[in-house]
Amino acid sequence: MPKHVALPGLSAELFETWLRLFRQTTGEMNNPALQFNADMLAFHIGTRLWQRYQLERYPDRQIVELCET
Repeated sequence: MPKHVALPGLSAELFETWLRLFRQTTGEMNNPALQFNADMLAFHIGTRLWQRYQLERYPDRQIVELCET
């Protein structure tokens, strides 16, 4: 987590772009079960990283949730 917190200017949009690219990659594997599990895990990890980033960098702001698209 310290490496992420040290990065200035991370945003929900950047995390959502990462998730979109991740889903695109898993979609190319032609394995629906693996795709579902990997995508769910990636969303969980991305969400937790984004929440922790916000808590560490902006403790007085309301947390912005990621869109699950």
